[in-house]
Amino acid sequence: CTYSIMIPSIFHHLNPRNHLRSAITTHLVSLFKRQQTQVHHRPISYYLTVTSSSTSSNKNKNKTQQFRFRALRMTTTTTTTPKKEEMLMSAVQCHDFAAFSKEEGGKLKLLKKFEPLRSVLSLDTVPRPSLEDDHVLIQTHYAGVQYPDALQAQGLYQVRPPLPYTPGLDLSGIILESNTSKFKIGDRVMATTIGTGALAEICSIPSNLVWKIPNANDSNRQEVHLSECANLGRNYFAAYHSLKVAGNISPQSLVLVDGASGGVGMATIELVKAMGAKV
Repeated sequence: CTYSIMIPSIFHHLNPRNHLRSAITTHLVSLFKRQQTQVHHRPISYYLTVTSSSTSSNKNKNKTQQFRFRALRMTTTTTTTPKKEEMLMSAVQCHDFAAFSKEEGGKLKLLKKFEPLRSVLSLDTVPRPSLEDDHVLIQTHYAGVQYPDALQAQGLYQVRPPLPYTPGLDLSGIILESNTSKFKIGDRVMATTIGTGALAEICSIPSNLVWKIPNANDSNRQEVHLSECANLGRNYFAAYHSLKVAGNISPQSLVLVDGASGGVGMATIELVKAMGAKV
């Protein structure tokens, strides 16, 4: 499953084409609304809004629930601007794995009943990343939330990051800083992280994992909205690899897509049609 969510203080609307498809990611798909205060001035109240979509005529199928994050970890209440190396930002943090309890010695024990994802996730204040060699700093406007992100927060994914970590693989946004000639400040880009980190206001990404998004003034191109690029990496890259690198399909190929309701499956269908093959 694949969704786009908005990172706080950037835009005011979600892409209307993004809707819930799996109950397991209900508590991850969200819109973070920021009060009209600065993050370094005083604590800010955030809340998580979850909207369940359905085509059923049953009115009980369409409803909105609200889940409040636990308190932010504010490290300063001064109104003075902190030094650059002390700059802070907001990011979603996973502090525990929802499917496990921790025993003595740090050994994890699988729970019979998993904890809800909202109990292990919080919106925290963390240090802003610095610009590394051959990296860019991206102001995140949209980030992808997908089924593996939920599995990872439960501790059930094949990769289990050290705690705490910031979830998220795909994002789109604007270049804030760059030390490579490939990108300049203000470029609209999409990027994929190395497994985690996209659910943050600012991300440091290697330049080889960043791609420009077409603008309206590019020759013979229409402007692509940032929200349409927030889930390309995990879904379309995997689909393209399967079709062209592994499968080497041609316009005469017949492709069977097993499990076509997920993000990679839907991307595969689109790419097969674009390549002229039958699906």
